[in-house]
Amino acid sequence: KTGNSFLANNQTFRQGLTLCKTYAILYVPKISKGNGQNGGYFSVFDFIAQALGILALVIMVLSYQQKTRRGLLCFQMASNACFVANYLMLGGYTFALMSVVNIARSFVFLREENGDAWAKSRIWLYVFLTTPVIFGIWMWENILSLLVIAATMVLAVALYSKNGKTMRRLFLLPPLLYISYNVSHGALGGIGSDVFCLISAIIAIYRFDIKKEASHH
Repeated sequence: KTGNSFLANNQTFRQGLTLCKTYAILYVPKISKGNGQNGGYFSVFDFIAQALGILALVIMVLSYQQKTRRGLLCFQMASNACFVANYLMLGGYTFALMSVVNIARSFVFLREENGDAWAKSRIWLYVFLTTPVIFGIWMWENILSLLVIAATMVLAVALYSKNGKTMRRLFLLPPLLYISYNVSHGALGGIGSDVFCLISAIIAIYRFDIKKEASHH
């Protein structure tokens, strides 16, 4: 009965989100692409969705330019907040929930930065390994949801790792796992974020691992 109730709540929630999206698409104005009957229309709703994703990407890039970890975390939270709205509008409900998990994780890191003892507990790693699985099952879309769940879990392990070399190598995996989902939903900001994070991880591995090891030989 509990399982049936869980699935029923999941279906009701998804139907509610889909209904909201449908009404938004209907009532948000459309802009003509060109003259005549073959010109077609461009949805302002889709434009706003993609604009939010691109804004999230820009904020994420700017987060790496911050001089303090606190600044980085605040920008990361803002970026993920934009991604939540972006993916909800695109129908990417699994990723929207994973972005909520990312916001919560950054908040815990921020409180740890402020010296809060509760935020330093190792239990948070297990919280952020468990919640993606629960949310992912609850908002399951297809097999690509599994990749998003796995990527979010790998990211949690990487961020809690005390070994810089291990962390950098783990950072390679999330963008490779996320990108198929982002392509399937046409998430331009998400795809851009994947490319940016992958290139950043490769550069970091080259600078701090490969180049450093080569200099010792």
